[in-house]
Amino acid sequence: MERVTKKRLNWYLRGWEYRAVTKKNGKPGRELVYTGEYYRIAMDKKRRRTMKTAAAAVYVLMCAVYLGFETTLTQGGFVWYAGAPCLLAILPLFYLGLGVFNLAASEEYFTYRRMRAAFTRIRVGGKLSALLLGLGTVGQTAFVVSYRNVLSLQPELVMLFGALFCCACAIGLLILEKHTPYEEVDPKDLCKKG
Repeated sequence: MERVTKKRLNWYLRGWEYRAVTKKNGKPGRELVYTGEYYRIAMDKKRRRTMKTAAAAVYVLMCAVYLGFETTLTQGGFVWYAGAPCLLAILPLFYLGLGVFNLAASEEYFTYRRMRAAFTRIRVGGKLSALLLGLGTVGQTAFVVSYRNVLSLQPELVMLFGALFCCACAIGLLILEKHTPYEEVDPKDLCKKG
């Protein structure tokens, strides 16, 4: 048996091993098998399902609001200090979504790779999204205050409050990630539960 992590010290391959197998055609081959730790979110089943559903719902709502205010034609959206941070936030929002849906799709027990991927993506995507959307909110606020006498305020306020709402959602998902308890599962318990 050859441990993959000895070749590459990488979190993505932690706990995986190659095993020698005989293929259907009779030739020897290798198979990648997980032999590492398993984790679970330390909540009862109902709370865990509620938490996963709430995280996915908040993310979907955040994306809907983001697309709503990004597609609204505003003059503030054309100013670099208001529009650019909000436009660039699409990349960390996508990364945040990968983490949220990786967590939401996880079963009761999940591997180190899935656990780390979900929580790392939520943490990194949430921080970058909150930062960029916060900068966009500050920029849009400065734009609205500077040009309040010449602007039609309704579309500008849509962008302002949309960015503020999305920033608050990203911070909420960060808090959820930080306070989600998880524990390592004893492999003997895992075998008993099937």
